[in-house]
Amino acid sequence: MKKRDLIITGALSLIIGFMYIFGLPLGLIPVTVMDIDAGCIPNFLNVILCLLLIYTTIKVCRVGIRFGLTKDGLSEGIKNTLPIGLFYILGYLVANTINSLPLGNTPSLVRILVETVITVFFAAFLEEVLLRGLVLNLFAQLFKRSKYAVLISVVISSAFFAIGHVPSVINEGLLMCLFRFAYPFFMGVLFGAIYKKYGNLWIPVIYHFVLNCLSMTVMLFGILPIGTVKPVSMVIIMIISIVGGVYGIISAVHQDRKCS
Repeated sequence: MKKRDLIITGALSLIIGFMYIFGLPLGLIPVTVMDIDAGCIPNFLNVILCLLLIYTTIKVCRVGIRFGLTKDGLSEGIKNTLPIGLFYILGYLVANTINSLPLGNTPSLVRILVETVITVFFAAFLEEVLLRGLVLNLFAQLFKRSKYAVLISVVISSAFFAIGHVPSVINEGLLMCLFRFAYPFFMGVLFGAIYKKYGNLWIPVIYHFVLNCLSMTVMLFGILPIGTVKPVSMVIIMIISIVGGVYGIISAVHQDRKCS
């Protein structure tokens, strides 16, 4: 990647990250439709705007970056990572089911479709394009001469991914802030290592979407406010996340050794 492309990629990552985290500019105006959360549709539109901005900038500026949004490596990657992927997804589903008990809420089919399928898919897609496609590839280029280029780029991009989850709970105490940083960090390490190994961004997108879709669906049926985390669920999520993070670190180190 040329120096010009690195600068554009870095600037674009910062702009999109700021827009996404703070819901700017479209996520600030609540829209009430049936029982759908008032912030859901505006944030969805904001995600679409961010994706369009990324696409337009890459195309117009002819940035030499490859996201890996193709079929190459997809089937192989899913097949080889299915055990850790299912472990992660089922573990989070169990944790969020426990967290949502007692059930009792009855969301409409439209709300389930909008909040846990359509919105979640595009949010997961944007996060992977931003954190793995842009940020991870940016740092992989910056540290390409390092013996541990893959590990460094995976860890740094995961840290940015984790930081983006903290602002929404900044007023809920240190423990919640640490939790909201830790589990996305380890998740990012896992997804980043998988992405670098197979060169296909659809793999983390699929896992990210299924993970969030199932978890969000369960939470909609709970009577507790979404965002509430019980201690037992917190422990389960952290154990699962650490296992996934260790898997990712081992994979990243192995990739670096193969390249050296």
